[in-house]
Parts: sequence; C-alpha cells; structure tokens
Amino acid sequence: MNPIVYYAYRSNRIMDIAQVEDNKTIWTKENASNTQSAGIEINASWQPFRQLFVYLTTNGYHYEIDGQRQGWGKRKGDFAIDAKGGITFLPFKNTRLQIDGYYTDKQLTPQGSISSLYSVNAGASQYLLNQRMCITLSIQNIFDSMEESTTFVSGAETQYIHRNRDARAFWASISYTL
Repeated sequence: MNPIVYYAYRSNRIMDIAQVEDNKTIWTKENASNTQSAGIEINASWQPFRQLFVYLTTNGYHYEIDGQRQGWGKRKGDFAIDAKGGITFLPFKNTRLQIDGYYTDKQLTPQGSISSLYSVNAGASQYLLNQRMCITLSIQNIFDSMEESTTFVSGAETQYIHRNRDARAFWASISYTL
C-alpha cells in the first residue's frame, strides 16, 4: 500500500462557459479563475499467486473553484472520490486476460456540475511464435456507461445536457515484433 497526501493549485483554468443571449446559448472558453484540491491517494496491489495480479487506486479529495473574478459569487467546493482498478490473469503461459475499470465522482464547474461516471473494460491477448506475435481482442466501456449529465446555471436559466462521452468499442489487433 502506498498512501500519498497532496495539494494542487491551478491558476488561470480554461473552462467551457454558457451564456444565454436572445434565447440562444452561446458557449465560450474562458479563464475560470483558480482551482485547488487537497486529498489522499492510496495505491495498492496484490499478487496472491503467480498467475493473478490485482491493483486498486483510490483518491479522496476536496475540490474548490474560485470563479469570483467572473462574477459567479463565492467559491464552490465539494468532496469527491475517484477509483481505478484492474485484474490480470495468466491462465496459460502465453495467454493474458485483463479487466479494468474506473469511477469518477461528480465534478464541479464554475456554473454547475458534471455527474459521476464509470467504465469497465476487458481484453484477452494470445502470444504466438515465441511471443513475437500477439493477437489481442478487447472491449472498452462494456456497459456503455460513459454517459455524462451536465448542469449549467446561467442567470435565471438552468440547462441540463446529457451526452454519451465514449460509446462501446471493440478492438482486434495483431502485432509482430521484428
């Protein structure tokens, strides 16, 4: 296990900003002032036997946005947790099976928030010809869960935007080492 305590300060963050003019929403990229976060990240790995490897990374933090310069009022802050993990299994000498995933907690924006999201991926690799050739099959975003819901407050108007960030994808590849 490997705990890490951190503090990060970012100035002059560029973010998407929505403004309503004449019943139309105009999106711009603007300097959203400053952000800061402080938290603890814990990394752990475990190999119960030679063919199995497990890892997990969790990050608990407090995140704060200061958008006062743009007239958005006081600073906004929230606590969030992010996590990543995976399992690699080697059932045979030249075969690798892997599953991994991540979770990202709700995120603040200067004008609202972005909902939490997660993704799970899986893959299998088979090595041939003295491990010079590798055939890999993988699927990303197995549950098609990368749907992002964003809330923007601009003046008296609140907008909700729902979109699919990354659709499910299948990959097949063959590589050869010369």
